[in-house]
Formats: sequence, structure tokens, C-alpha cells
Amino acid sequence: MSANLEVASPGRTDTRRQTVYGLVALVLSVMFVHSVYTLVIRPHAEEILAARAATATTAPGARQTSLRSMWIILKDGEQETCIILAVWSLCLLGMRAADVIKNRRLLALRFVDLQKDFVILPEDTRAYTRHTASMAPDEQ
Repeated sequence: MSANLEVASPGRTDTRRQTVYGLVALVLSVMFVHSVYTLVIRPHAEEILAARAATATTAPGARQTSLRSMWIILKDGEQETCIILAVWSLCLLGMRAADVIKNRRLLALRFVDLQKDFVILPEDTRAYTRHTASMAPDEQ
């Protein structure tokens, strides 16, 4: 008397969803950060460097006491790559946080209404599995 219950395997679809989400998040973070670098950071850094070069040519013996600018520090490719990876990791962490919230909500559900220390016998399992079989696939 074996019950032929189909068990949904969320592992494969969940892995595919995570892979697709990760790749899309990587592409979008590269596009976003690179566009910010192209439109904002590099033009500001070139402007500051040109101004410093102009002051250096007008007063060759003068000592430069200006502080380094944030734009000059951020203008290189290594910093761009670091920011891209940081944005990508934040996207992946956001997906994990959403999964944790969903799983905590599932842990709070009462799948079977039983009193504490109640024993379910093997012949009683069919009645209790009907309730869980009628739930949504992501809650099963």
C-alpha cells in the first residue's frame, strides 16, 4: 500500500532561477556602473587633471598643495571592476534575503493542525497529506 505522491523538486528550478538571476544581475550591474563611469566619473577626473596640468605649466616652480580628488581615485579600471562586483554581490544578497523571508514565512505556517505530542500512525497519513497536496507548489 504505497502512496504514489509526486514530490516537486524545487532544486533544479531554483538553481536555474538563481543562475539566470545572477547572470542578468551581473550584466545589468556592468552596464549601470560602466555608464556611470563613462558619463560622470571619467569626465570629472579628466577635467581635474587638465586643470592641474594647466596650473603646472603656468607656474612651473609652484608647489601643488591640493588634495586628491575622489574622481581621480575612482577613474581607473580596477576601481570600476570592484564597484561592479560590489553591486553584483548586493544584488545576489538581495535575492538571498528574499528567499530567507519567503522561507521564514513558510516556517510560520501550520501545515497540519495537531496538538503537541500527538502521534500520527501510518494509516492516518493519507488524510493529512491531502491538505498539503492542495497547497500551492511553492509551499509544498
